[in-house]
Amino acid sequence: MLTVRRLALVGALAGSLFSPLVLAQTISGPTVADAGANLFKPSAGPLDPANRLRLSVPADQRPPILREALVEVLVDVDASGKVDDVDVIDGSFLDSAVRRLVETSVKQMTFNPATQGGNAVAFKDLHLQVLLRGANPPGVTDAMRQELVELAAKIEADDFKGAERQINNLLERDAARLFEMAVLQDQLVSIYMETERLPEALLASRIATQRSPAVRPEGEPPPEASFPDTFLSPELHVEALRKRLMLALVNNQVGEALQVFEELQAAAAATGKSDSIANLSEQIQRVKELLASEEPVGSAVYLINGEWSYTMSPRRIFGVTGLEGQVDAIDVSCGDALRRLPFQNDSEWRIPDSWGQCDLIFRGKEGSKFLLYEYLN
Repeated sequence: MLTVRRLALVGALAGSLFSPLVLAQTISGPTVADAGANLFKPSAGPLDPANRLRLSVPADQRPPILREALVEVLVDVDASGKVDDVDVIDGSFLDSAVRRLVETSVKQMTFNPATQGGNAVAFKDLHLQVLLRGANPPGVTDAMRQELVELAAKIEADDFKGAERQINNLLERDAARLFEMAVLQDQLVSIYMETERLPEALLASRIATQRSPAVRPEGEPPPEASFPDTFLSPELHVEALRKRLMLALVNNQVGEALQVFEELQAAAAATGKSDSIANLSEQIQRVKELLASEEPVGSAVYLINGEWSYTMSPRRIFGVTGLEGQVDAIDVSCGDALRRLPFQNDSEWRIPDSWGQCDLIFRGKEGSKFLLYEYLN
């Protein structure tokens, strides 16, 4: 069984703690003032991004072929709160029809502008996720079912390159439902674990275990149809969460491990599988004991697709050192608030208690890496 691996502290961090005055001069990100006619923000669970939006498309405005989608968007917001530019950067089931719908809808949004030192400023690369769900409860098409059988055979035969290539092709061309996307990402998790690509495995696991309030068009399908908030079915979601927890532990993402364990407990209880996760409580207890000690908690951070998200533990101080590559900025996402900090190697930051639970999103050059440490004091 995987266990928490502690990284040794490599040298002392040279930068002093940021003062309250410096924190006051950081850029606070824009907030949504008006999402427009077709976009709105669903109530988010504890692990959902603060900037996820749901796209609702009236039946008479839908393209003839429209897949479900989870689309990653970068938005430039000017100092007046208007959208200056929209860049659709990635997505699951992203085709030309979905791309046009998302771009058109996001361009209609207006924001309360970002501020710095009390003054309105422009803000580049605000990261949004746009969710488009269809009328289908979790399930796979007949064509996808056969693909999954072939995929399982490749993994069983240790043909990991072939399996990964097949999954990427399916995600790009053939999968039509978010359930299928989550299943394929969960298979990628297994492949990455077998080939010792643990950061990539954790990222795929995050995608596989995503959730958002269930959505269906007005009046369809029949009211008795079941729409869980998770993209995976409840039983599969429990197993995927178990893998994500172990990956968070082995990658020393302790804050994420604590959050995932809470979600796993609730999901297991809802499916009658609480006994199956009883043995994980001891590992979580060791994490809590470590966080209560004075020992620094370290993690190696790798930027994949130009970014990496890190869920902070209850500790409020973090530092970075050993940078290889280029990191431009740190977005600190705390609830609905977004603050942007400049990245400085060999520096520490103190996050005020008043900001609440925060995620750190590091943005920079693909493949850049560094060590991140959290401190009790």
